Amino acid sequence: MAKLVLLSICMYILFSCSQQQEKKPLASDKNLFSEVSQIDKSALSAYPELKIRKENLHTKLKKGEKTTIKAHFKNTGLAPLLIKEVSSTCTCTVANFTDKPVKPNEEGFIDIVFDSHNKQSKQIYKQPLVITANTQYKFEKLEVSFEVID
Repeated sequence: MAKLVLLSICMYILFSCSQQQEKKPLASDKNLFSEVSQIDKSALSAYPELKIRKENLHTKLKKGEKTTIKAHFKNTGLAPLLIKEVSSTCTCTVANFTDKPVKPNEEGFIDIVFDSHNKQSKQIYKQPLVITANTQYKFEKLEVSFEVID
């Protein structure tokens, strides 16, 4: 009889240990996920953001002249914005920009100079520019256009 009781106790312990308890999410788990989510968002927003004003990015000029378009932008991010380079696909377009950091919520500009010396009249020249900066994606695209008239 003692062997039967001992065997029953061993079987009970064996089966109770092998069963896994169902894990219920704790209230603190939900808080943890929302905290991680907020950390990810704040890490992304720690970058500067370059927001370019889209108006006045087109101008007209006579053949053989040079003209400048001033592209205004604002740093809408939380960190200072530093433009490292503004490149063009054509040697007829050169960009000048400040090498000083633009603080959050402050504005700056890029001067884009176009030389129509070897360009045909009655043509519109669209010039894509690539802005290299310390933003999250490192590169920003800007397109300006110049219309050469007689």
